[in-house]
Amino acid sequence: MKIETEGICAEVTFKKIKGIYLRVDPAEGKVRMNVPIGTSQDEIIKILQEKKDWILSRRALPAATEEQKELMRERLKELIPYWEKKMGLHADHYILKSMKSRWGSCNPLIRQITLNLELAALPEECLCYVLVHELAHMVYLGHGKEFWALVEQYIPDWKRIRRSMRE
Repeated sequence: MKIETEGICAEVTFKKIKGIYLRVDPAEGKVRMNVPIGTSQDEIIKILQEKKDWILSRRALPAATEEQKELMRERLKELIPYWEKKMGLHADHYILKSMKSRWGSCNPLIRQITLNLELAALPEECLCYVLVHELAHMVYLGHGKEFWALVEQYIPDWKRIRRSMRE
C-alpha cells in the first residue's frame, strides 16, 4: 500500500510485528514502512509527518564515488591491522559492499566483518568507529554496557561520531 503526505510517498507493508519500522533508501530516496496489522492510515501519516525532516536528511546522504571507494579500500589496508593489533582482536574475513540499512555487520562465528562501501563518503573517523564497533562484536554479541565500554576504550567520542552518522 502506498501512502503520500507532504510530498513523501511511503510503501507501507502490514506485518505481524509490534513496532513500526521506517527505512529510507538514500540512493533511490524510497521510503518503506513495516507497520503492525491494524495500524490506521492516520497513524501512518502522523509518523511520516513527524519524521519528515529525518526522511529528507536520509535522502540527502552523499553517495560514495568509485574514487572514494578505492581510497577507502587502500586506507583499510592500514586501518584493519592497526585496530586489530590495538584491540587484540582479529577477523578472518573482511567484505566491502553496499548495504542499505547498516554501516557494518559482524559474524563472530565465521569471524567475518562486513563494511558498507558508502562509508567512503564519510570522514575517516566514521570508518574507524564502525571498524572498532564491529571488532568489539567479536567479544560481545549485543550492545550491552560491556560492549560500549570496549568501544569507548578505543573511540572515546563514539557518541558524537555515531550521532553525526545518523544526522
